[in-house]
Amino acid sequence: MISKEWKSGVGFMMMGVLMSDINNITLSGRLVKDSLLSYSSTNLAILNFSIANNIKVKREGEWEDNAQFFNCVLFGKRAETLFHFLSKGKQVVVNGSMRHEYYKNKHSEVNKIKSIIFVEQLRLFGADSKHHNPKVDIPIPVPPPVPDSACEFNEDIPF
Repeated sequence: MISKEWKSGVGFMMMGVLMSDINNITLSGRLVKDSLLSYSSTNLAILNFSIANNIKVKREGEWEDNAQFFNCVLFGKRAETLFHFLSKGKQVVVNGSMRHEYYKNKHSEVNKIKSIIFVEQLRLFGADSKHHNPKVDIPIPVPPPVPDSACEFNEDIPF
């Protein structure tokens, strides 16, 4: 059943929330530089980072990388936790909503727009880039030796 709000063009009900439009973006990319953790005046953790998202573009018969850069922000306890994992070159997948900040350029007084992804979900994806790949020795557990008697079995059919 379609709600009255949907018919009137105001929005529609989804899980008890009135929605007018959908603002959802999912991107993968690598961090351009180390993430920056700061705190608001109310002690809310704010994690800022930027990712480069590459798409292939064919120019003059050759495929080239065309990088798009996205500013991302994450809040709260997750920001504090993920800060230690988000370093330059780390590949991530982010999901969130896109918002815009409007400001004036200090030198030319021209209005500018800065797009920011407010991250709701973040997945660490893959290893660090080859330029920033710390080597960590992780011991591989060796199974205990199997006694010879465990390998013996009777080839006679029991019936």
